[in-house]
Amino acid sequence: MAGEDMHIGSEIVPDWMQAYRLREEDFAAAFALAQPRERALIKTAMAGLYAWLSPNQVRGRKTETKLAQDLSICTVKNLRKWAAVHIPSSSAGPGLIGAAILPLLAAGVWPVIVVLGEETPGRQAALLTLELAGIDTAYVLPEDMIPSALRYWQDMQGREHGLVVHVGQQPAVSCSPGGPLCISLPQPQKAAVWMEDGDFDFQALSFAHPGMKFAVWSEQKKELPPNWSQDRGGWSEFLDQEVDAVWVPNSRLHQALQVYSLVLGPGQEPLWIWPWYTPNLIENTRLGLIWNT
Repeated sequence: MAGEDMHIGSEIVPDWMQAYRLREEDFAAAFALAQPRERALIKTAMAGLYAWLSPNQVRGRKTETKLAQDLSICTVKNLRKWAAVHIPSSSAGPGLIGAAILPLLAAGVWPVIVVLGEETPGRQAALLTLELAGIDTAYVLPEDMIPSALRYWQDMQGREHGLVVHVGQQPAVSCSPGGPLCISLPQPQKAAVWMEDGDFDFQALSFAHPGMKFAVWSEQKKELPPNWSQDRGGWSEFLDQEVDAVWVPNSRLHQALQVYSLVLGPGQEPLWIWPWYTPNLIENTRLGLIWNT
């Protein structure tokens, strides 16, 4: 499989990038240096993602529907042949990396090529996440070379319907007709935790989501990681926050979902999801409409 991956990747990755490809020894070292708890947290996140994504085993499908208005609709859905994923240094935590690549794998896309920035903090955790996800085609590029890589993929006209995924506040590339689909996943900045009877695992949150700012709401004084804050307002004030996601007890889930698009419960600390980023979005969909005569 590894030899086949190298051949496929060489058709998609420019020659100048090959010197920056991570080696098998790099992934093996990251795995060996990781603590068992770190591996368990990443596996928990991946299990949750796969359970939600319902991996697609269908390699291609066609449906035809005739409507009462004498209109026929033909839909053809095929797999995309490759994907390139750019994870900026500021986003390279295990939670976001898993959330960016697992929908592609669930949709059956292969190969998946990952580009990390040279200044990525916590590189060991990033490589561990890729290793556990089965991604071995990854590159660590100097920051000033990443735009060239993105432009290369953007300009791959007619190359069997690829896909470019970028994590960040603004889209890194714009796609012209006939080029690959480009998806920009917004980088989460803030999250909040509502504490009641049980405790959330702050260590797991810090490991999976480095760089994210957390506000912990609790009546009791908590010992928090650096750069976290604590609030003691009521539930209505908690729901008034402008945050990207919340972690709440199970009993609060349905109330929180009235406000936030991502609500996670105890035990889901390492997980991240973009609710709209699903295998259906990733598929190459073609649509035909005709009037019946």
